[in-house]
Amino acid sequence: MPNFSSIFSSILEAIRRNSGKKLMIIAGSIIPILLIFIILYVMMPDPQPDPQSDSIKSESDSTIADTTFDEMTLELDGYLLAALETIGIQKSSVDTLVKTASPDSTKDETDRIKRLLIVRKVYLKHFVPIEVANLEVMNRAEEHGLDLEDALEIRNSKDHYVRIWFRRDGWFGRDSVHTNTILLYPGAPPAPIVRPSPTASKKKSQRSRAVDNPSRPKLGIVIDDFGVAFSQLTKDFIDLPYNLTFSILPPNDGTYKASPKIAKAAYDKKKEVILHLPMEPKTYPSDYPGPGAIYVDDSPEIKKQLIQAHIKQLTPYLKGVNNHMGSRATMDENTMQILMEILKDKGLYFVDSKTSRESIGAKLAAQNNVRCRENWFFIDPGGANEEYIKKKLQEAADIARERGSIVVIGHISRTTYNALESKLPDLKKQGIEMVPVSQILH
Repeated sequence: MPNFSSIFSSILEAIRRNSGKKLMIIAGSIIPILLIFIILYVMMPDPQPDPQSDSIKSESDSTIADTTFDEMTLELDGYLLAALETIGIQKSSVDTLVKTASPDSTKDETDRIKRLLIVRKVYLKHFVPIEVANLEVMNRAEEHGLDLEDALEIRNSKDHYVRIWFRRDGWFGRDSVHTNTILLYPGAPPAPIVRPSPTASKKKSQRSRAVDNPSRPKLGIVIDDFGVAFSQLTKDFIDLPYNLTFSILPPNDGTYKASPKIAKAAYDKKKEVILHLPMEPKTYPSDYPGPGAIYVDDSPEIKKQLIQAHIKQLTPYLKGVNNHMGSRATMDENTMQILMEILKDKGLYFVDSKTSRESIGAKLAAQNNVRCRENWFFIDPGGANEEYIKKKLQEAADIARERGSIVVIGHISRTTYNALESKLPDLKKQGIEMVPVSQILH
């Protein structure tokens, strides 16, 4: 610090030596200025180094891209897309954005980190309610470790969509970060059904009818769980004047002793019969698939013996097989390979009930040249009432109209029977053809 007392003394001495008026005025002006400068200088804190100067330089010089983190983000996007594929996607597009995460000064981090943010725009089929798609996406996200950050429905004169944000665990000790966004857009409704006038249809030639018939949308309906008893309800289903496919549980040790009788009665009424093969679910032992079930940990010999015995008990009525439960078994390559080899040898087809999204049934069927079809959805989930089932049947008809054909599954119950009896005549009037599953296999 300068020796201000010496400066001050020098000024006073000069004043004494020079008593001129002009010098006194100058000195009188300088002294207050010097006093103010002294006070301000003393009060100023000592200069400190900028704690962020080094980190800012480091940020500009060093950028870290966490490849492993980005690869997982892409994989999670695939899981979300797979969930949507199970309920119908008209089209989708994806924007992959690189976001830069600022350093967290409280954790003394110096590097700026780039990460991937995926925004997927999904356009649903018209028959998939946006709330159903929303729930499907969130369930799949939860299964794979994504946390819901927020969900918001946007509805105005220009747009209508649901935006869902997801977060996942961060990297380098960071908190969870936003990585995936799904935008769900509802599908456009189909064109109205145009029914030919009665007079026009009468004038059609036999040739034109033969040409038109193959293009009619086809609906295959499988009814599961027959075998408990040859009841009046069973007889009512058999008597329905439509080409339903009856899926019958194996008699096994006598648990389903009515199965052979039901199979014969359905066969005699020109109904298609398939085996409802009990298989291990993911939730076993909480959910028991029944006697004679195929378990993943069984030896290959036991699996072969059980499958062949179940098929033999319902021969010669069988045309195919579908799985009862089986969310775990249908994901297991060894189990499904054994089943496909037997089906190929017996000349039977396979309907994948799709109790697991990760089922490999259709894949292995194709590899083994076994004809196959996948269930699109269940028309009567637990607790469904008659109106709900009729709505699902209409959805199935709409899908069949767009895709050419479809397979759906229901269960033996009075509610399902009433819905079928009420709705199927209407679907027939719409031009929907109810067919045995064997007619629409891939």
